[in-house]
Amino acid sequence: MALFDDVAAVIRNYFGQPDLKLTPESAAADVRGWDSLAHASLMIEIEKHFDIEFDLEEIMGFENVGEVAETVSKHQAAAG
Repeated sequence: MALFDDVAAVIRNYFGQPDLKLTPESAAADVRGWDSLAHASLMIEIEKHFDIEFDLEEIMGFENVGEVAETVSKHQAAAG
């Protein structure tokens, strides 16, 4: 769950909403300001933070924050 918390912290920081409550099921529609342009920029922030690189299919396919965290974990495992 620590990785999820780290991903959630990046999202809170990106949107400037430190008190934003996020769960693995939280989706873009649940976060004020998370539109398609913000999604692309947020994915870049997450990539930088975790020193990974998503492929386009991953970026376009994320349905919720839990999927983002799970994919970060997979990329870290593959690199480690």
